[in-house]
Amino acid sequence: MRKGIIVFIICLLLLLVAIKILTSQYEKVIPNCYNDYNWASQTAEVNLINRGFIEKEEPTTITPRLLLSEKIDTMEGMNSNIIDIHRQIQLINIKSDTGKVFELITINKASIEECSLSDPVIILISPEIKVLDFGKYN
Repeated sequence: MRKGIIVFIICLLLLLVAIKILTSQYEKVIPNCYNDYNWASQTAEVNLINRGFIEKEEPTTITPRLLLSEKIDTMEGMNSNIIDIHRQIQLINIKSDTGKVFELITINKASIEECSLSDPVIILISPEIKVLDFGKYN
């Protein structure tokens, strides 16, 4: 009886491993370029500083949210392998320690190897609507 339970558990574990291997082939690989220290977020903050919305030394909290990551092309990667190029659209919330709050939309190209395949288009949507940078998105 005990031997049968052990065989059953081993078979179940092997089945779970096989399912994970098979489904991982179909998982969508999205470039991890949507956090507070990556290209689009930092470029958005620099644009706010350069246009006088916030001071250079003013501490901020950046909270990005990925709205869309869409495969648009492929290219040769660093190891001569083919990688996907994605268009990423993010909603970025930047709060200063003095209470100023800004919401921006960024659009840029990214891959799993490089977050800065294009300069981001940066649109300030709150507290006013204004295009801060058209980027070099081509």
